[in-house]
Amino acid sequence: RSLAVADLPCEARPALALLPYVSCGGRSVVDLRDLLLHLGCSTPEKSLRAFLGLGLFALHIPRSPVKNIQMLDFIVAGWMQSEAMLVPHPALTHEGGKSPFSPPRQGVTRTVRNLRESDGLEFLLRVAALWQRVLQTPLKLTMEGELFKREQERLAADPALQSPQFDELVPIPDMAALAVLLGQHLGLFVQDRDASLLRSQLSNVWQESLAAIQRRVWQALLFTRQWKEPGVEQEEFFDRRRLPARRLATLLLLAALEPDTWIGLTALDREVSSCTLDRPVATPRRGSKPFRVVVGKVAEGGPVDEEQGEMMEWLEAFVLGVMYQLGAVHVAQDADTGTRLVRLSPLGRWLMKVGEQPPPSPSVEKTLFVQPNHEVVVYRQGLTPELIGQLASFCRWKSLGAALMLELTAESVYCGLELGRTAEEMINILELHSQRPIPPGVLDSIRTWSGRRERLQLYSQCTVLEFTSREDLDHAVARGVSGERLTDRLLLVADERTLPFHQFRLAPSRDYRLPPAVCVSAANDGVTWEVDLNRSDLMVESELARFADSLVDGSSGRLRYRITVDSLAKAARLGLRGPYLREWFRDRAGEDLPASVELMLQASSRSAIQLARVFVVQVPNSAVADGLMQHPLTQPHIQTRLGPTALAVLSERVPALRAALQQLGVEIAGQTSH
Repeated sequence: RSLAVADLPCEARPALALLPYVSCGGRSVVDLRDLLLHLGCSTPEKSLRAFLGLGLFALHIPRSPVKNIQMLDFIVAGWMQSEAMLVPHPALTHEGGKSPFSPPRQGVTRTVRNLRESDGLEFLLRVAALWQRVLQTPLKLTMEGELFKREQERLAADPALQSPQFDELVPIPDMAALAVLLGQHLGLFVQDRDASLLRSQLSNVWQESLAAIQRRVWQALLFTRQWKEPGVEQEEFFDRRRLPARRLATLLLLAALEPDTWIGLTALDREVSSCTLDRPVATPRRGSKPFRVVVGKVAEGGPVDEEQGEMMEWLEAFVLGVMYQLGAVHVAQDADTGTRLVRLSPLGRWLMKVGEQPPPSPSVEKTLFVQPNHEVVVYRQGLTPELIGQLASFCRWKSLGAALMLELTAESVYCGLELGRTAEEMINILELHSQRPIPPGVLDSIRTWSGRRERLQLYSQCTVLEFTSREDLDHAVARGVSGERLTDRLLLVADERTLPFHQFRLAPSRDYRLPPAVCVSAANDGVTWEVDLNRSDLMVESELARFADSLVDGSSGRLRYRITVDSLAKAARLGLRGPYLREWFRDRAGEDLPASVELMLQASSRSAIQLARVFVVQVPNSAVADGLMQHPLTQPHIQTRLGPTALAVLSERVPALRAALQQLGVEIAGQTSH
């Protein structure tokens, strides 16, 4: 390696300082080119060619069979858009870092007051709250992999995701979109196969230390182009493309400072702007705050005005917003002038590989308490990634801040059960970290909600065997087939590899995504139904059991059921009434519900049936019947029309009808006496 470095051109040697910040997976050629430009290298393509020629880098172009130096020249020159990556030698990425910049001499001091540092939990808490929301309702993605506008509005209206940032110096815009990006980088979100939905998934990230998670978040924030800080114009693709290089150059300048020295934002802005070779020329803007250039102590002389460069807005958003909330930057005020100063924190120096990993913060085990109204109040001082992941699995986030507000609900407990937790595990987590005893009502609620859901047993994969009769199932179990009985004829086997398939006669498989098969027929009485086992599926028996009584197991390949008044009453208690039965019979039998069953349905609906003694008037033709129904002398005495030539008359109306007919001259034949 030393011989290879000795062969590097002089203008390429400063680029060695970048190697510790390039991950083992490689970095984009465009990113490395822009970083070299920020380091003052006027010919980055020559430096990259030198690194490739000495084996310090390997060129990787996804989905491209051709990888040569000429393609690298085209990509670096901007003539070819590509996802080309430069992968460093593994031995180079583990070495300690050294900033390629000289320590700034202006705007540096050691005497400060009002030091501020964040706990570094803000991003992780936002990701945890979003992970819980996406676990319940996945996010819909466009063909470009971005969130639909409706999904963006849903996240923007969420009270937890839009909670004010704790210890905010500069607001970070669009925190929900940033949480989506960070969650994907941490492996908590994954796209479907067709890339139409973004779903939450279980991950071991909660088991990692806070520093390890902060390093992964730092990498995502440093090199992403999908999210940008304020101060970068939307239409300026040039600026957005070079954001990763600008971010790393800013941190490299801070890493060049001694651990106990601070620098003002104006001086840092001036340093960052000066190392951008092709920056646009802009007139500096004078600020209103006093400023003194100091090195080690306050310089003599009167105050001078600050000059704000063209990148000050972006610099404040990146350093005071993103890096401060990550915990990579400390902020303070000049002891004399009150000017805001910044420096890398111990975590930031470790991330930039110019310092040792800071020790973990002292743990505070008792950091929450549960209120009788099922709200859980959590203080940030005792939070760890493991506890954040545990609470996110069975408590619903309500708000973020100095104290976090969560809530225990039936849905959140159900979610915890689906993730593999038990009621006692949830209670133990709360009791371990609670400052007070858990209210008895909350404990009862958790156990009650869990008891309802734990009645269900979930099998991710199983085989269900259907036997012709109970005797066949008993015979199979006696011969060594193990499983769980679902019904008298159904056996569930968790591992199909244990089944002796050579002992079974297998029927054709059925696709349950298709409409139900016609396999039920009604006998002549209409209330006795038979099931053809050769055509039925595994669902028809469980469906019939809700509104019919089983008669006899069908050893001849058919099952028989009887529809009774009691079975229909049982179905009504389950909410299965006439419309459901009519649709079910039409799907399963291919015809309308039998009239005898309709009769019982009408009886169950308490519709009255009238019984009365009537006389039947039989007329020669329908014209006479129409006349009797219409004429004012006969119409009041006729109760109803039974058919084209038959009329019904109540017994007490017969004398009056007879008199009316005689008055009309109509002859009457037959007996009319009682």
